[in-house]
Amino acid sequence: MSYYTGSQTAAAGATITVLDTELVKNSNWSIYDASVGTNWKTYKCGTAGSVFYLSVDDNQSDYSIVRMWEDWDAVNHVGVGINTADGLMWRKLASTTYYINLNDTRLIYRPKGTTDGTRYGYYAGQPNRYNTSMNTPLLMCNVHPTVTGNVLAMLGTCNATYGGTWHYLNIPGKFVTHAFSYWSDGSTTPIGASFCKTYAGVFYVHEEPIVCYKNKVFIGTLDGVMSLGYSSAARGVVHGDTVTIDSVIWDVYGPSDWLCLVERV
Repeated sequence: MSYYTGSQTAAAGATITVLDTELVKNSNWSIYDASVGTNWKTYKCGTAGSVFYLSVDDNQSDYSIVRMWEDWDAVNHVGVGINTADGLMWRKLASTTYYINLNDTRLIYRPKGTTDGTRYGYYAGQPNRYNTSMNTPLLMCNVHPTVTGNVLAMLGTCNATYGGTWHYLNIPGKFVTHAFSYWSDGSTTPIGASFCKTYAGVFYVHEEPIVCYKNKVFIGTLDGVMSLGYSSAARGVVHGDTVTIDSVIWDVYGPSDWLCLVERV
């Protein structure tokens, strides 16, 4: 896994500029179709048993419209097969530091603004699958362009107030549904917070187990992410902290009430 950081703006084209720069550093990712539209590109994550296409319409300020597809026609510039819902988005901010955690099968993208409420986190790609023969990528997005909240922390799809969604493509089964954390009830209302600090002064960290909403079957775990849910109470860690376990660095990230841990490298 690789870790990259830099700066971007909220202008049209800003997000695809970042993705063009960082994704191609991994040979399993490519710019598959650069001519979908103005400031609109489709990226392919391709390795055996784990192929999906990420379409990013970046032709507006403040947010990008993001959609995941089973396949993509680069001649006619259209998606093919099952796909996530239209209208999902990733936020952009005027003064943004971005963090990207990238490996062969998934992207974690974190655009961070200058205030507590503008620390966003998104995921596109495979979980650590229990059945590695199944092509089952996830897409985590906001559902409208004015929300605050870190989608990586939300334990699944939340209501419009919090505006986050975890979409799950089961490509072999040809269905799209929601995903949620193993300890969520699968509803769209936040149910509370998780914690990671122990009485011994050390930390308990795990990759978040996730469940398919359609059939209530475990998919796998979020690759490099522990969700801490929603709470305004102190939780023993704050944004900007780091936790090191067996030489692995985990960054504590998000608004004070929507925290997660992300494996850095």
